Amino acid sequence: MESNSVLKDGAISAGFYKDTKYVQGEFLKQFDIAENTDKNYIKEVMDYVIDNNGAFTLGIVNPDLEIGHALTLWGYEIVDDEIIGLYISDSDDDCETNFFLGIEWDNEFDGGSWFLQSDYENYYIDSIMGLITVPEPSTYAVIFGAIALGFVASRRRK
Repeated sequence: MESNSVLKDGAISAGFYKDTKYVQGEFLKQFDIAENTDKNYIKEVMDYVIDNNGAFTLGIVNPDLEIGHALTLWGYEIVDDEIIGLYISDSDDDCETNFFLGIEWDNEFDGGSWFLQSDYENYYIDSIMGLITVPEPSTYAVIFGAIALGFVASRRRK
């Protein structure tokens, strides 16, 4: 059976189909790492996605070649509250294994960016897409309604 990496009809980048809940934002949340020059922002984003039981895609860009690529991001490693690297897999490697990839903060590039090391040298982290459940407004209404009822009940009891 022959296979290739060409997008299917009706699909857009990253394989998400048009007119699906992923594209419409119900589950997909994109975090622009390149536009945020706070070096701790990447950790905040990853913690948020992990806390919400999400999955990651890491968008990387090579500014010299003007090309981008996407990696599956599994987690990160820190030493003394500093991120030193990421655990990733790359579909170009047939996703055989997760591996550790060092990252380094560069203050000089665009006001501050995370650059990848090793095989991905000269690539910087552009974005993280988190595939997470984003609650609908009605979910928030139920939560706040329950809190309000609890407050009223506790006030009546006193």
